Amino acid sequence: MTTTPKRLRVLLLVDQLSGLGGGAEVFLVGLATHLPRERFDVSVCATRAVAPGPLAEILDAGGVPYIALGRRSRWDLLRMRRLAALLGSGRFDIIHAHKFGSNAWGTLFGRACRVPVVIAHEHTWSYKGRPLRKWIDGRIVGPLATRFIAVSDADAARMVEDEKVASEKVVVMPTGYVARPLAPDTDLRSELGLTSETQLIGTAVVFRPQKAVEVLLEARSATQDDARCTPCDRRRRPNPSRNPAPST
Repeated sequence: MTTTPKRLRVLLLVDQLSGLGGGAEVFLVGLATHLPRERFDVSVCATRAVAPGPLAEILDAGGVPYIALGRRSRWDLLRMRRLAALLGSGRFDIIHAHKFGSNAWGTLFGRACRVPVVIAHEHTWSYKGRPLRKWIDGRIVGPLATRFIAVSDADAARMVEDEKVASEKVVVMPTGYVARPLAPDTDLRSELGLTSETQLIGTAVVFRPQKAVEVLLEARSATQDDARCTPCDRRRRPNPSRNPAPST
């Protein structure tokens, strides 16, 4: 007689899911909806809110349950008691927290509630200044987490060298691309006033100095073809009337 293996119960923790989200939120939703159902039983918890929008719709379509704790401030411990109750129920085998605040809360409550596996996932930051954040990562998140995920080798090195996270705790996992359904009438070239024959190089990021979009533009300038390079803030759709396609 064969027995069905027990599915691992996973709680993905983040501060909030709203609008289009950022890279961390998109990755979390993609992970929640793509983990094999025969092996994992996945739930999502936002310590603040889950707002109606694309991210919640993807979770709904994928049949992934989610809960919002309604936290209103950084130290809203009253509502964070709900996370302690959720984890203390023994329902979860793994808590996988994303981003700094949830990493701190997730590791503290995860260990206090004896969740077997506690994963912290840093989706990158500048690693400049903010000594308190570095101290929390190095003295609280790192020691309490089973593993502390970095999205690049450079970030992993900064965790170890700048934040003093133990190297054996750090694992590099590049953020995967999660495709989303496109509206059938989407035509970015037309929106940018380009012909269908024009080669288009694009990057969709939240514009921050750390993203180093200038590196892409400099690389494009070094080529000798007719391709257009169009950086786009991923929080906003291109507006050709305000931001015509650059000539680079």
